[in-house]
Amino acid sequence: MKKILILIALFGCAHLSAQIDRSKMPEPGPTPEINIGDPQKFNTDNGITVLLVENNKLPRVSVNLRIDNKPQPEGEKAGVSSLLGSLLGKGSANIPMEEFYDEVDFMGASVNVSASGGSANSLTRYFPRVFELFADAALNPNFTQEEFEKERDELLSGLKTAENSVTAAASRVGDLITFGPDHPYGEYVSEETVNNVSLDDIEELYKRNFNVNKAYLVFVGNITVEEAKQLTNQHFGSWTTPNPYVPQPLPTPENPTAPVIEFVDMPNAVQSEIFVSYTDEIAKTNPDYFAILTTNQILGGGAEARLFLNLREDKGYTYGAYSFYEFDHDAVETFSASTSVRNLVTDSAVVQILYELDKLKTQPVSIEELDLVRSKYMGSFVRSLENPSTIANYAYQIITEGLPPDFYRTFLQNIENVSVEDVRRVAQTYFPSQNARVIVTGKGADILEDLENIVFNDIKLGINYYDKWGNSIPRPTYEPVPLEGVSTASIIDSYIEAIGGRQKLETIKTSKYHFKAEFQGALLDTEVIKSTEGKSLTKTSMGQMVFSKSVVTDEQVYNEIQGQRKYVEGAEKESSRIHSYPFPELNLDADSLQYVGITDVGDDQAYEIKISDNLTHFYDTDTHLLTQMRTTTQIEGSQITEVTIRFIDYKAVDGILIPHVMLINQMGLDIEFNLTGAAFNTELDDSVFE
Repeated sequence: MKKILILIALFGCAHLSAQIDRSKMPEPGPTPEINIGDPQKFNTDNGITVLLVENNKLPRVSVNLRIDNKPQPEGEKAGVSSLLGSLLGKGSANIPMEEFYDEVDFMGASVNVSASGGSANSLTRYFPRVFELFADAALNPNFTQEEFEKERDELLSGLKTAENSVTAAASRVGDLITFGPDHPYGEYVSEETVNNVSLDDIEELYKRNFNVNKAYLVFVGNITVEEAKQLTNQHFGSWTTPNPYVPQPLPTPENPTAPVIEFVDMPNAVQSEIFVSYTDEIAKTNPDYFAILTTNQILGGGAEARLFLNLREDKGYTYGAYSFYEFDHDAVETFSASTSVRNLVTDSAVVQILYELDKLKTQPVSIEELDLVRSKYMGSFVRSLENPSTIANYAYQIITEGLPPDFYRTFLQNIENVSVEDVRRVAQTYFPSQNARVIVTGKGADILEDLENIVFNDIKLGINYYDKWGNSIPRPTYEPVPLEGVSTASIIDSYIEAIGGRQKLETIKTSKYHFKAEFQGALLDTEVIKSTEGKSLTKTSMGQMVFSKSVVTDEQVYNEIQGQRKYVEGAEKESSRIHSYPFPELNLDADSLQYVGITDVGDDQAYEIKISDNLTHFYDTDTHLLTQMRTTTQIEGSQITEVTIRFIDYKAVDGILIPHVMLINQMGLDIEFNLTGAAFNTELDDSVFE
């Protein structure tokens, strides 16, 4: 009988397969019906608006506290709200931080408090206690000078790390230029503004920000209105705000009257960050809202969108290119398109982004493009409803933004109704290349001349110049600072002398170092072995598991990550071989090195020496020590990834100065490696390098 059933099933599958015409794309299914219940609403006596979306499918409850304050500039104390957020949620005046965390973890719950509200969620049976802890942390914060100084120092450390980050500078200056220095979205946090903040400022901001009359509590899940009322009145009923926050009118950002390039000079950039922006004032109640969403999705909403297909798939300029239309009822709406490209094609990428903006107006989108957007929204929108915080956010937006009650129930149907003509029409109004501000952050010595000669639609684009802090500057010049009595050879010789002297270093045939680091909670052990034969091994382990291994020999260079081996060729192979010796400078031909100039490394200055096409060393102008190394690797023929290593805390090992701390930064991630052991001239077997 079982065999017969299997045969029937196989026959049925074969018959079904025969009926499918695989040369045609399947017809899209009907738009799904979105069942988001209308929130139940009540107000507490002290002014809190409470919304509840009851859902009894799972025994869980979540709550979101939102305080509907408009953004305000922080001026000379920019960073105060960030510090407030970092201090909230760490226990309360009634419960020490560790006890608070332990109890929340024991219940498998989460509790978060920020400068603008917070959230909590747990199983239904634990929720009354979790809600009590949440209210206690939100209304009775425990601000201490010790925690304030700790969080302030962490913020300052992060700012210091990001000071020379090209990505951070692009974001910082891009926002400043787009919104203006007096707008809260245009100001940035600096070391100076953070040092202006005191614990009193934190407490004062908390008292003004936590305004009960602007507060919304949104419950979602397995809870009744009666239970929500009882919990809210019990734990938030005594909340008052004697001196509430009074918002001031915000300045209106201005767009350029013609396309303009805003160039941010970052001499250490290995690729260019391009950010095209435009601001507008559009509410979600605008009849064009859904057409704008659809049009942006076609332009730059993902790997199937026009920007991605043009700049990556067709031109190979970049690893990815995207656009966004951000709707913000608190301030202004912002259109932006962004990408990172290699220096050589920066001007071409700018032209292609502007071209794609224009093409939206002149070339109708296809039905296939519209269908793709519809199906993508359908999938992502339906999946988003699985998250209680999404439903809470929708309920909050309907109330605070004056949206129709069925706004999200009919969301997909409104996307479905967008036509080809709607896309063309909104492109004319809301995607204006003629008012675009093109912010380019990069290495001017490589890209500036080409940027200054961009012509688009028969108009030569104007250009303005800025430093990494957004200060307007004259056009930069790129003549290297004269060495004044030193040469590449003398710089290298000075380094060799500083760490121990050539005679001492030439006695070293092998070197072996051990480092330890912590990364995302994992402990890393790294072993580095090198020999004067030009062979090296770098191996990183997590416990007993070898996570990665890099090997250099005469025959081959390869990297191996979790057992997957990749052989290295080209410039990356050559730079790996340079660093396969215990002291690479002993083997460098100084006459083949390129002096770039004097540049900042942290608080000090260093000679920048290009060792090879993708390897640069930085030697301190005073101590002569190697303080930084930068390598670049090209991925998939377009995207360039940069690794920067800072060398800190030089100490003597057997009479040779060795850095005991290495700070490695790659793709925005920082890892600190600390030296735990070093040995010279140990016996090595060639099997080590296999």
